[in-house]
Amino acid sequence: MAFADIPIRENGQKIDSSWWNTIREKLVETFDLENLGQNEFTILNNQSTSQNITGLILDSTQYISAVIRYDIFRLNEAPTELREMGYLSCLWNSTTDTWTIARRIDCGVDALNMGANGLTVVAASGQIQYQTDDMGGVSHEGYIRYKIITKFVD
Repeated sequence: MAFADIPIRENGQKIDSSWWNTIREKLVETFDLENLGQNEFTILNNQSTSQNITGLILDSTQYISAVIRYDIFRLNEAPTELREMGYLSCLWNSTTDTWTIARRIDCGVDALNMGANGLTVVAASGQIQYQTDDMGGVSHEGYIRYKIITKFVD
């Protein structure tokens, strides 16, 4: 359906719920509003040195703190599945020109199996990074889905 197919309303007409539903469905279809701002990045198995999560960079010129909602999923052929959901609280310190983050797992287990090293930030650049353990097996899939839900400006 095209936007032009949405019926035109006039003042005084009875409101038909299907008219509103048509608009909602078209907006969701066109702009993917249910996942607006959500990003996904592939996580590799057995990464003992920090790897960049491309696209997830904190910008101190735009905001001084942020809250990021995330979902991490890992699976091998065994099948062993690891999953966690949580928040990253991010804070810019203008005196030291560094970012710090705090990771809070709300549901699941430490899916990266790396404790405090699982998700880190390069203090000066704001680049979020990850590390993972070796899940074993020959095939592995993993991702992090994230969404910056709040930014605070100075």
